[in-house]
This record gives sequence, structure tokens and C-alpha cells, in this order.
Amino acid sequence: GINAEYMGIDGNIDEVVFSQLNDIPSIVHLKILNLKNVDILTNCLCNVPNLQTLDISDNQIGENGADKISNGLRHVPNLQTLDICGNQIGDNGADKISNGLRHVPNLQTLDISWNQIGDNGADKISNGLRHVPNLQTLNIRDNQIGDNGADKISNGLRHVPNLQTLDIS
Repeated sequence: GINAEYMGIDGNIDEVVFSQLNDIPSIVHLKILNLKNVDILTNCLCNVPNLQTLDISDNQIGENGADKISNGLRHVPNLQTLDICGNQIGDNGADKISNGLRHVPNLQTLDISWNQIGDNGADKISNGLRHVPNLQTLNIRDNQIGDNGADKISNGLRHVPNLQTLDIS
């Protein structure tokens, strides 16, 4: 079998490559480019239980994709970094991701920037922070979060005492 810790996948060939994840359980860092089928990715997450980094930034997965990723997080309990920036998940997608955070208690970095998240989504993310007490970096910049949403995030910060970096600009 293949022994790899880092894998970058171009989603244009996703079915073939994702099927190979069954043979590479040692992967700990996974970056996906041009993701075309979120279902294939989430179905494969159960084959990489040691995954520490999942980077699906700039794939335009939308709210539907956020829901599928959230469900897939239960298969990667050791995840430390989740980068879903630039995916247009909106408030409803933020709600889905927030619900999925309960499955990744060791998460240290969450990047949900550039996702068209407003005050309602910020409220949902704030609620989800209680599930990730080890969070050190939260990037929610370049969304549509106003004063009310910023207040909600601020209230949720009590759940992440190790937070070192917060970008809400």
C-alpha cells in the first residue's frame, strides 16, 4: 500500500483518486482543488480516521456541501484544521458546520472566511464554539457580519480559552 501523510487532490478526477483513499489511511493532511462532488469526499472521510487537516477552500460547495461536510466530520475526530473559506455557505451552511463541530473536539484552526455569512450565521458559529475548546485560530473575515453578529461571536469566545487569533474584519 501507499504510505502518505499529505495528499492534494484535483477534484476533476475525484472518483478515481478518492477511491484510492481506501488504501491510504495514513493521510493526515488533505487539500482538495476543484471539488465537483462533495458526496464522494464525505464518503471517503471514514477511510482517513487520522486526518488532521482538511482544506476544501475555494470550492463553492454552498449550503448543501456544508451540510455534507458537517456530517462527514464524525469520521475524523482527530481533525485539527478545517479550512472551508471561499465556499459561499451562507448562514444556513454556517449552521450546518457549527453542528458538525461537536465531532471534532480537538479542532485548533477554523477558517470560514469569504462565505457570505451574516449575523444569523455568526450566531450559529458562536454556539458551535462550545464544542471546540482547544480552538486557537478563528478566521471569519470578509463575511457580512455586522455589529449584532460580532456581539454573538464575542459571547461565544468564552468557550475557547486558548484562542490566540481572531479575524473578524
